[in-house]
Amino acid sequence: VADELTAANNRIGRTVSVLPSRTRVLLAWGAPDAEFAALRRSLRRVPSVDLTVAMTAMPDVRRDVRSPVAQAGVYPVDAPSSQLPDDSAELDSYDVVVIGDLSVAMLAPKQIAWLTEFVEARGGGIAWCAGGRWLGRRLGVGGLERLLPVNVPASGARLAVAEFAPSLTRQGRSHAVTQLAQTPSGNEALWRQMPLWSRQYVSLIPKVGSTTLVAGAGGQSPAVIYHRVGAGKSMLFATDALWKWALADAAGPAAGATSYDRLWAQAVRWLATPPDTRQVRIELSQTDVDT
Repeated sequence: VADELTAANNRIGRTVSVLPSRTRVLLAWGAPDAEFAALRRSLRRVPSVDLTVAMTAMPDVRRDVRSPVAQAGVYPVDAPSSQLPDDSAELDSYDVVVIGDLSVAMLAPKQIAWLTEFVEARGGGIAWCAGGRWLGRRLGVGGLERLLPVNVPASGARLAVAEFAPSLTRQGRSHAVTQLAQTPSGNEALWRQMPLWSRQYVSLIPKVGSTTLVAGAGGQSPAVIYHRVGAGKSMLFATDALWKWALADAAGPAAGATSYDRLWAQAVRWLATPPDTRQVRIELSQTDVDT
């Protein structure tokens, strides 16, 4: 400041102790696809995440390469999954559950009840990745429908296949999940330069109290949306083409892969945080940090 008598009081030092904290994540998927592969790789790279994968079809394929499933390359979409937690105590060992393209029939009634209790009563976080096996049809399961931040039409959501630029909403510009750069202007610029999304499930109706962070084509249908359910949180990614961000810079700079990793790391961390937690963001230049 011009004409100030001393600059000695312009700086203050503080010691910050960073405590190790692990987020336990269950990644539940119906069958291998590009979205699953990208997300599994991404979460495995996060040092603070302990990842467990549950996939319905994989045990049959690994046990017997000559099985009908392995030879046909067609994975069962309506068989109950034995890999998903089969008691509430096991499910309670996780902080966040990420559900991919699972058919509702893959979940036993008791597993659906436990998922509902996990979020509503225990305060767990759940993320839904869009897929035709469950979002492309009517759910017809009250517990799961209650957890979703959107209402799904009786005939299921419609899959729109066309490139579009996902756009941050007013809430998305300042939300912890969608902050991919250090400044608001840099964040918006980064979202604009990222690869287009090419698939989105539309005709979804946001529930009262939900918050849309990213809007889809034309700004009409939510692409990323969440709401609070009881003591927990539920977030929906209404696209199954987000994996393209992870491949954006395979032959160039790593901005795309970094953005994909950061988006999912922040989503998992936010979902695992109790709703009443006050979040503080600290950004320091590496040259100003003594370790």
